[in-house]
Amino acid sequence: MKSFLFYLASFSMYNSLSLTDIKAKIKMIIFNTTFHLEDEIHDECLAYLRDEYIPQAIKDALLHDPRLAFIHAQHEESGVSYSLQFRTKDVETLEVWMEGVGQELQKDMNARFGAKACGFMTLLEEIEL
Repeated sequence: MKSFLFYLASFSMYNSLSLTDIKAKIKMIIFNTTFHLEDEIHDECLAYLRDEYIPQAIKDALLHDPRLAFIHAQHEESGVSYSLQFRTKDVETLEVWMEGVGQELQKDMNARFGAKACGFMTLLEEIEL
């Protein structure tokens, strides 16, 4: 995010603002999906997320900065859970993504893996510390 802020500072409308002022003007939304993958489709689904889902999700630049993390606290007896996060500028942008690319990716994932890969979404808004 820091390099992005320095990039913004080079534009004329931000020249008179400090880095702190720029940060205050930018509120990023973190779009998180927690996936639970059954053991039998784990390797195939993880490869799909890395090789197809993420590149498709960010290709129109509405979502950016993808992060995929293993979730250590597992409550199920089988399978593995992951958190997939993207950043976007606001909820409206996320809604546009969800109505287009997001729906297509959800259909594709359901067709490939069915109930063996399930997830739930969480929206987070970054706040200043």
